[in-house]
Amino acid sequence: MIKRWNSRYLWFKIALSAGLLLSLVLLAQSVLNYYHVSRRMVTEQLTREADRQILALERTLRQSASRHRNSCRRRSRKRSRMPRKRSLGFV
Repeated sequence: MIKRWNSRYLWFKIALSAGLLLSLVLLAQSVLNYYHVSRRMVTEQLTREADRQILALERTLRQSASRHRNSCRRRSRKRSRMPRKRSLGFV
């Protein structure tokens, strides 16, 4: 009777063990997948942020360079409009 009792639940124990093993494998796979995806997403986000900052810096440099060029042009125009000193002939 005892032998028959053990064999009766043997398949149940095998199925329970297989289910437990499968759940642990799926848990491990989910954790690894989470770390992989989160690391990739963080890397992509940092790359996008760096690109955004580079573009902003380039835009600022272009604007300041054009302002500098315009201010230099204004100064040179002002100097050319100023009357030149006339020499009085005394040397």
